[in-house]
Order: sequence, then C-alpha cells, then structure tokens
Amino acid sequence: MTAITIPNSVTSIESGAFWGCTGLTSIEIPNSVTSIGGYAFSGCTGLTAIDIECKEVGAWFSGMTSIKEVKLGDKVNTLADNAFKGCTGLTEITIPNSVTSIGSYAFRGCTGLTAITISNSVTSIGQYTFSGCSGLKSVTIPNSVTSIGERAFSGCKGLTSIEIPNSVTTIGDYAFEGCTGLTSVTIPVTDLATFCNNKVVSLIHYSIGQPIKLVDADGKEIKNLVIPNSVTSIESGAFWGCTGLTSIEIPNSVTSIGGYAFSGCTGLASIEIPNSVTSIGGYAFSGCI
Repeated sequence: MTAITIPNSVTSIESGAFWGCTGLTSIEIPNSVTSIGGYAFSGCTGLTAIDIECKEVGAWFSGMTSIKEVKLGDKVNTLADNAFKGCTGLTEITIPNSVTSIGSYAFRGCTGLTAITISNSVTSIGQYTFSGCSGLKSVTIPNSVTSIGERAFSGCKGLTSIEIPNSVTTIGDYAFEGCTGLTSVTIPVTDLATFCNNKVVSLIHYSIGQPIKLVDADGKEIKNLVIPNSVTSIESGAFWGCTGLTSIEIPNSVTSIGGYAFSGCTGLASIEIPNSVTSIGGYAFSGCI
C-alpha cells in the first residue's frame, strides 16, 4: 500500500490505525474526519505527502520527519498546537484563507521550512509557532494578524527582514530572540502609538539582542522619532542599538525609561528628558557617545 484515500463516510481514525505502514507514501483525509487517535500514523516512515480537508488539524503528524509536502484544503480553519512540530522534512506550506488561527508550537523545529505563506484570514500566531525554524528565510504577516505569541519566531536564524502590519497590537516576549540574521524590522510609523502602548517596539529590539534598523513602510530608515503622547513608559531595551536614530522627542506623558532603553544609540546627538519622568533604568543611555 503506497497511497490511500479515506472516504467521506469516515468520521474518526482510531489510535494506531496505520501503525507501522512503512510503505505508505501519501494519504488524503476528508473533512468528515473530526478526530484521529494517538499513534495513528506511528512508524509510517515512508509517508511524505498529506492532503488534509478536515476542519481542525491536530498534532497527528508531529515529529514525522519523512513528511515533505502538506496540502491544506479550504475546509481547514484551525491548526492546533503541535500540528507539525518537528516535521524537519517539510520545506514549504501554504496556509489557506479558511484558517483563522495557528496554534502554539505548530511548526516548531521544522528546520527544513524555507518559506511560508500565511493567509489574510489568520488573526493570531501562537507562542513558539515557528520557533527553531532555522531555515526560514521569508515570512509575510498579513494585515489580519492582531497578535504574535511569545517566542513565535525565536531561533529563526535565516530571517533577514520582517514586516509587521499595523493590525498587530501585541507581540509576546522574545518573539524574535535568536534571529541573528535579522537586520531590519518594518513597522507602521503612523501607528507607533499602538505599538508603543503594547510594548511591541521594545520587544522587537530587546529580544533580538543585536543592533537593527528601524525602517518605515517605504523602506526608509527612521532617523527622527517622535513618540506620541499616548505613551506612558519606554520599556527596557526599547531602542537598543538603533544607531541610525539622531533625535528622539519624548512627550510629557512618559513617566519612566527602562534599562538599556537607548543603549548603543551612537547616532543620538541630543535628547531632552521631560520633568514627567520619575525613573531612569540602569544603562539607559550607555554607549551614547
């Protein structure tokens, strides 16, 4: 048996159903299937292609290194936690418009994944979703996404740039930690108030741990930054290593400046701290010479 198509009459696949079918190379799962038991495909070392139509994709194929191709049908609306975690043979995947959420750890450790297309219907990217996808070179986050989870892209060493749409209001801690190839982050300058209120700017720079450029939607480096009146605090490491910044205007609404907030901003010629600021964190302006 090399290929199998499961009929629409099937609603569940029990545990170990295809256990040890080493000759199985591809399988089609219809949208009638609502549950698949544990180890259903355990030992299917030859399984390389999967065609899925069911509503929610569970962690049925987690850790299966042989899988190279996954086709998600337009009936799929959820990629559950750990859906394709550790599928190191997977090189690319297109997420259809029917999908609205990508679960935590869904593609964690998929080191062979070089590109991913996220549809405009996805509203959230879970924690650790693409963590450890060291081969990922490009990703487009659509305007529909409002949140990016903790460490969502941590360890994606192949990423060189990323554009975050103005629909995003929250980014989890260390979302881009270890993205050592990331040299620029595009943020919507017109919506900087939203980003600052939700600590997005600070978390981008602090978690990467290396100097990067702030660029606008046109790809131009931001040199003069005006922080809006809605911002009440500048978080730790907020503009760490932004060597291209030459001036920053801090409004009277700001009451605190976190540690390392402007550390390494060597291009910063002058800065005026308003009387509203009551605390300045350690090393906030270190290296600003």
